[in-house]
Amino acid sequence: MKELKAEKTKKKDPVQGKPKSGPKRRDEAPITKSPPSTKSPPSTTHESKDPGGDFSDWLLELERIRNQRDQLKIDNDQLRKDMEKVVRERASLRIMVQQHKLETDRKEGEQTQEPPQELEQVAILQAEKNALETSLEKSEHNLKLLRQVLQDTTAELTSTTTQLASVSQHLSATQGAMRETNEVIQAFEEHSQNSSPGQTDVSHIKVADLLKERGLMSPDSQAQFLSQFLSHPRGVAELVGLGTADPSIWRSVLKDQVRLVSNKVPQRAILNAIAVKVSSERCELSGGGDLTKAMRDFQDGFLVNGWNRGQIVGVPENVLSVAKTLLRHHAIGLEFLDKFAERDESKGPIIRIFWGTESQSAGILTSDADNLCSFLEDIAEQLLQA
Repeated sequence: MKELKAEKTKKKDPVQGKPKSGPKRRDEAPITKSPPSTKSPPSTTHESKDPGGDFSDWLLELERIRNQRDQLKIDNDQLRKDMEKVVRERASLRIMVQQHKLETDRKEGEQTQEPPQELEQVAILQAEKNALETSLEKSEHNLKLLRQVLQDTTAELTSTTTQLASVSQHLSATQGAMRETNEVIQAFEEHSQNSSPGQTDVSHIKVADLLKERGLMSPDSQAQFLSQFLSHPRGVAELVGLGTADPSIWRSVLKDQVRLVSNKVPQRAILNAIAVKVSSERCELSGGGDLTKAMRDFQDGFLVNGWNRGQIVGVPENVLSVAKTLLRHHAIGLEFLDKFAERDESKGPIIRIFWGTESQSAGILTSDADNLCSFLEDIAEQLLQA
């Protein structure tokens, strides 16, 4: 009997030779799920402003979102480590519960021949087993919460990454507009340098020199002035009355950078252009039609037939960038080419589309529409009839 008592005082937890720790786990508190972040993501929709006025703001916004993305990645890694720790702890608890269950079953089978002290030990083991099962339930609950938090954090990280891409796109557009402004100013300066030294015609006085005389030295300050000058009551009247020594510069800008569009045109179609709002009938992209529906029907014509590759030739230069932007689809690969090219068709057919009036060979879908919307409607009808 004394030997049994001595053995009882030296009894330790069967897992890893550590002292019994079952009762202490009753105080373990479940991990509480952090409430979803209420922080509103930075807005990526911006009003049309001058090319360089908010360039520094774009840089600050881009840096802020990048920092937010890095912090979310760190939080995401920490959540994964916490979840792995809970999984290991749960596995350890399961082993402990199983060992205690085997020990209890053995003791219960011998209880008719055991003295009262052994029955007390069985009761203690049973209490420890119950405590371990409770701790295991709490750990499973904590693991479930961690998984939900990890899912929410991953979704927030994805959203932040999308916002970062959008801000980067807007920043690239702003930089492009600033480069174009610099090119126009440089073209005026080069033309002035090539003029005769003694020429005094006022039409050959450089606007850049006049702006610099007033203290507007940098392209950024000059762009700010021009933007606000046009909103002034006298601005438009003064501008249209100015002459130019090289009209080709203005013609190029007006042709490539200005879009006459209606309010129904998708915003991404005019991201890098100067949009002038007109009626639907005067819209250069839709011609009074529904451009969004035409674009969707065009893509459906590929998808319903199981086609995922196509070549488009003859798209006018002034709408080429718009067509590439609007027709981008994750399941359809379109190539905009100057002429049709040979491609490997072992993975599926390549649909060849021509925009123009020239005669084409059989198997090529053709439209001679005068705007993008009508072109997409013509091709969509031919795709659905194929």
